[in-house]
Amino acid sequence: MLETISINLTPNKYLSAEASYLRAKLTNDGLENSEISLEVMHDKYNDNDPLALEVYCNQISIGYIQKFNSADNIDSFCFIANKKISALTLQWGNNSFTLSKPTKIDDGWVDRLMDWVDKSEIGSNVLPRDKSGLLEQTNLLLEGRRIESLPPEIGKLANLKTLKLDRCDVESLPSEIGLLTNLRALIITNCRLSELPPEIGLLTNLRALIITNCRLSELPPEIGILTSLNTLNVSFNSLRGIPSEIKNLTKLRTLNISSNRLLRMPPEIECLTNLTALNIATNKLEEIPPGIGNLTRLTTLDISENSLHELPSEIENLINLSTLFAFENPFKKIPPEIGSLFNLSKLYLHRDSIYYHYSDEPYSTIKEVPPEIGNLRALEVLGLSGYGFDKFPSCIAELTNLTCLYLRNNRFSVLPSEIGKLKKLTLLSLDCNKLVKLPPEFLNLKNLTALYLSRNNLAELPPEICSLKKLTTLELDCNRLARLPPEIDNLQELVRLLITDNQLAQLPPQIGGLKKLTTLDLLKNELVELPPEIGDLKNLTYLRISTNKLVELPPEIKGLESLTALHLEDNLLAELPPEMRDSTKLRINRWM
Repeated sequence: MLETISINLTPNKYLSAEASYLRAKLTNDGLENSEISLEVMHDKYNDNDPLALEVYCNQISIGYIQKFNSADNIDSFCFIANKKISALTLQWGNNSFTLSKPTKIDDGWVDRLMDWVDKSEIGSNVLPRDKSGLLEQTNLLLEGRRIESLPPEIGKLANLKTLKLDRCDVESLPSEIGLLTNLRALIITNCRLSELPPEIGLLTNLRALIITNCRLSELPPEIGILTSLNTLNVSFNSLRGIPSEIKNLTKLRTLNISSNRLLRMPPEIECLTNLTALNIATNKLEEIPPGIGNLTRLTTLDISENSLHELPSEIENLINLSTLFAFENPFKKIPPEIGSLFNLSKLYLHRDSIYYHYSDEPYSTIKEVPPEIGNLRALEVLGLSGYGFDKFPSCIAELTNLTCLYLRNNRFSVLPSEIGKLKKLTLLSLDCNKLVKLPPEFLNLKNLTALYLSRNNLAELPPEICSLKKLTTLELDCNRLARLPPEIDNLQELVRLLITDNQLAQLPPQIGGLKKLTTLDLLKNELVELPPEIGDLKNLTYLRISTNKLVELPPEIKGLESLTALHLEDNLLAELPPEMRDSTKLRINRWM
């Protein structure tokens, strides 16, 4: 029984007389007992077809098979494990060449595969134990440290469409991986994989290639043959470069090469004009090439945590961009071209890390925000922390669709009345500034649910704050507050209240009106007593009143029936109420 495949046999540029004779005989009356062999060659005469298979008939070269101009499975037909297949026969018929080979039957592969399955402790719910079930398998998820390798027999599972490895000790893939020509998704995460075999290029039906948190140091050029890919994610590896053949992946919509060791953005990326999401964050890039402007379909771009000092003016061509992550870059100025991205809804430019980082000095000395930022009327999220602005950027007041505004770790001491124009704000971060007071226009921010004012110079909290009835989080740590307004009980939705390192000598009795409060932190104040109303906080689970001047706790504190953590260190307490002292569910930290 024979397998056959049609090919295009291109003559070499210069055929010897003997080669011409052999070729002519093949296309006329055929050659009996002809011995056909193949080897990989580089086609120097065709830049668009860098690889080909050279054909030898009776040890004489008579031409080559252009892989891109022949059947998709030419490699898998001719080669197994990167070795030449013997007994190939070249024939001419119906005005075309065909290659033929005998079909090889190997039923022992099932037993060998089962030996590996048993050794790797893979259950029958993952891989069936019978041949028919194996051949029908379409999805395979392998996870666990006992899986140290994939056997060559994995290539027999010809119907696989999804193969996923997670948390395995696999360091390499067998070349037989190239036989899985029906594979649509190959996902390898949290493994020791350090290289990909060139046979990866045989997976021409692959739509998604995801290899993250592994040990890849390079990608094979054959990756450029995977022209059906729409998702390529090789983040969290050790890549120092990307092969130029990536330019052939013109169907890519998502490309993630973040968290590697790239020193430059591969210029070939500008050819990937169907990209909608590009992530090159957390590398060592010092510049973005102008070709970025060709990617006009991008909706999400992440260039954060690099070494960028500026952006090319061509960034303004990305008119469909809705999200731009560019935080943690040493920009010399905020690029005004960003102001042309009218569809932008999220802009992250902060310089003090995505996480809270409290510092006496900001990480940047940029003094102003370009007025063009005020053109971004669709903007909903803006991060401008860590720049050391002396004044609140006036253009921000024009961004009336903002819902989240991050301006922590700057240097302004007052807020303009225009802050009240941002009526859609739900989150406002102003911590680590030098604010001494808040304007009455704060009253207009009725939709705020989270307000961060820690590490400022506030001596009092204006009653207007207590009109923000949707607040669930209020952080006031490290200010100079001596009292809380009695209107505090208007904040009926408040869940989290932090007032550490202030100068509070007492709490207003209205504190007991915060019925939804679960966290109350009063560390490092001047409290000498707690009001009896503290016992009304029935939902409170965490209470820290360490480093105060408390002599006793009110008996009503036993009413905190949901409390699980109570911190009392560094006070003047002599004893606890018996109900609390004997509680089995309450964790109490105290130094008497």
